[in-house]
Amino acid sequence: MSNLLLPGVALAVLVVLFLPRVRNASLWRATVTPLATIIGSGFLISGPLLSHVVAAWAPVAMLGILLVAFAIPVG
Repeated sequence: MSNLLLPGVALAVLVVLFLPRVRNASLWRATVTPLATIIGSGFLISGPLLSHVVAAWAPVAMLGILLVAFAIPVG
């Protein structure tokens, strides 16, 4: 049951977020833009650093960082 619950909730949230009323709301844009900037800046810093540290394995290392981040429980 719980294996279906999470994808179902994620799909429902995705549908709501793509509704034109939500997608075009100025408050939503004011929230998403700073978060995207912060995340993008993190990649701009960690990408070259990983390239220097692990050379050709940098994409794999970046994927590892992402997997660790997604594995951290929230709440």
